[in-house]
Amino acid sequence: MSVGPKSRILYVEPFHWTGGPHNVLRNLLGALDRDEFTPYAVVPRHGEATEHFEEMGVPVERLIAMHNIGRKGGPAVMAAGGLKSALGAVQVALFARGKSVDLVHTNNETCLSGTLGARLAGRPSVVHVHGLGFSQSKTTAAAVAGILNATADRVVAESSVVADAL
Repeated sequence: MSVGPKSRILYVEPFHWTGGPHNVLRNLLGALDRDEFTPYAVVPRHGEATEHFEEMGVPVERLIAMHNIGRKGGPAVMAAGGLKSALGAVQVALFARGKSVDLVHTNNETCLSGTLGARLAGRPSVVHVHGLGFSQSKTTAAAVAGILNATADRVVAESSVVADAL
């Protein structure tokens, strides 16, 4: 039995397609006690992931500026990705404030827009790190891990290898 209002959780899903991380999120949402929590989801583009959320009764919205850092590229590509992530963070923050969410849960380490947006909105955040293979550069991987550790209130690592890297 719920005491007080439901907690609102914003799930930041950085991909519009399905795969391992999305399936983990679907399992989490399937087990979520809807008497205690109200979920929302945001995606960068509508696709198969959107359909899954809608089938589960989770309101989903497209945030066009939400950005995922790439797997390849040098410093210029990463700098551009940082700028795009910042623009996406503003959108996440505005959505979080507009829906009065209590927590922002980013479902992949490649989406800095989620953790940065939570900070801008003044909301606590969790990031679910499924791997660290988003960059071929150890320097870039270390920088992203540093950003995640600095912006997320909690980091969920998929394995002990990922936890050690963070």
